[in-house]
Amino acid sequence: MNPALSIRIAALLLASVTLSPAAERVIVDLDFRNGSDAIKAGWIAHSDKPLKAEAGAIGTGSERAWRIRDDDGKGPEDGYYRFELSDEQREAARLKGFTFRWRLRIPDDTGATTRAISTEVCLASRKGTDVLRFGFQLGRQGNEMLASVYAGKEGVVVGGANVLDGAAFHDWTATFDPGPQLLNLTVAGRLVLSTVFTQRDRGHALAFGSRSTGIGTGDWQRVSFAIGLPEGHKMISPPKPPFQTDVLVGGKGGYHAYRIPSLVTAPNGDLLLFCEARKASLSDDGDIDLVLSRSADNGRTWSKPTVLLEEGGNAKIKFGNPTTLVDQETKSVLLAVNRDYLDDRNRRQGGSLVILRSDDNGRSWAKPLDITAQIKKPTWGHYAFGPGIGIQLRHGPHRGRLIFPANYRESFNKRQPSWSHIIYSDDHGRMWKMGGKLGDFSNECQLVETLENDRPGLLFNARNHWGRGGFPDKSGKRLVARSYDGGLTWSGEAMDPVLVEPPCQASLLRYSFAGADERSRILFTNPAGQSRARLTMRLSYDEGKTWPVRKTIHAGSAAYSCMTRMKDGSVGLIYERDNYGRLTFAAFGLAWLGEMED
Repeated sequence: MNPALSIRIAALLLASVTLSPAAERVIVDLDFRNGSDAIKAGWIAHSDKPLKAEAGAIGTGSERAWRIRDDDGKGPEDGYYRFELSDEQREAARLKGFTFRWRLRIPDDTGATTRAISTEVCLASRKGTDVLRFGFQLGRQGNEMLASVYAGKEGVVVGGANVLDGAAFHDWTATFDPGPQLLNLTVAGRLVLSTVFTQRDRGHALAFGSRSTGIGTGDWQRVSFAIGLPEGHKMISPPKPPFQTDVLVGGKGGYHAYRIPSLVTAPNGDLLLFCEARKASLSDDGDIDLVLSRSADNGRTWSKPTVLLEEGGNAKIKFGNPTTLVDQETKSVLLAVNRDYLDDRNRRQGGSLVILRSDDNGRSWAKPLDITAQIKKPTWGHYAFGPGIGIQLRHGPHRGRLIFPANYRESFNKRQPSWSHIIYSDDHGRMWKMGGKLGDFSNECQLVETLENDRPGLLFNARNHWGRGGFPDKSGKRLVARSYDGGLTWSGEAMDPVLVEPPCQASLLRYSFAGADERSRILFTNPAGQSRARLTMRLSYDEGKTWPVRKTIHAGSAAYSCMTRMKDGSVGLIYERDNYGRLTFAAFGLAWLGEMED
């Protein structure tokens, strides 16, 4: 990592700290390097499943470790070691905090956190009340060490930190300060995650090993637990964007939930937020309206949502997947929406595909233009735009072309193949044509214009549904492809090795092209891991080939997102969080993101 970037990130992380309440008192220190035996040291071998993970000593000297391997070759396996603290010790740790250390090697790339490499702490008062349970799942992707913990009201919190050699042994430390209820986890001295911790559940006082729901190998060299924190220790508070506010909250305004956001900056600088307003439930089908909320002050305040599209009262008609673009030549805002409905047997039926146009920054809208016959074949079933944003080309022979990303299936079965593709217009949205498509099991998608050595192109980035189709070895990373003919054809798509996903929708934004006062920047945001959590923003300077800058926006539950460049140059981001309970807006500059030096 760039040294200057590391210093800036460290300064941000240390900006808010609290001092530890008590010096540590070591209770357990199991070190396999000196020949220790877990059973003789008071640990109990345990398994919750009929199939047990492989376990045994490996190596000698400084390489000696206790290997616990869960390969899932024959079904769910587990095997772990537990140590029961006394009532006094549990209560003391709950009241004074604790330091939990382990020295661990993860020899194989897991691609995400996995319960096959796990450790936990459970603390209760002497009467068994006021229980706190800390359950860590560990993994790695290349040289990034990964961890997750269920933190209570924050949901699943996921984090990662880069090390020089991901396959080597590393020292992990979990510290908990009960005063501010802060939990920190570090690896090799680098912060992996920080969160407010309130999870109340029961479990084993101390445990390490495999808990049977993932695939992974853990080589354990040391497990140590102490009551209290090291003398002079400083806790690191969870980082927050400079500004954040909840725009729409489920259960308010007559709707059960607000989902699938699309955010753009109108020609006059106003922010326009479009989303689905789901009346009765979180279901993707049913009575779903389309609403608009506006901000005239860079997201500080927002108008009450107004209904743009609604039909049939309580009829099970959906207006969904809003995808928006701004025609910079005509100063028009175009909004693409798909209309679906459920028949009398609650089976999904494809309706129509419409585009709305506003010539006054979203204040009023022309009658929806039905473009179904132009872009959808009669044999197709499911069809959906984006969701997110479309683009207008600024370079090359197709300059001015409007492009919306979309995806379709030939049926409504989510396990059947889907295809990402584009539609485009060369006459400012009057007529639309179908462009090229990606291969099987590409799905929700976004794209940006690229410019490499004055050669204009396009970068397509799509949700990966190979896992749904029964091909897990092809899943877990975003599908990307490029075009150099305005989107008529695409190179064979490939998985981006860096852009991991659960899967889920993602946001892609061209922030700037290279110029006299700018450098080329493309931003990408998605929940980076195996679950819909840890919303992460990445920055590329080389047209999406590499992503050297990464910043966690929200460590807890998070899903769909959409970005825009605001009139003051800041990045505006809207995202779903708290298990789809709210749409939250965040605003920040590139300096907060941790932009690298040239």
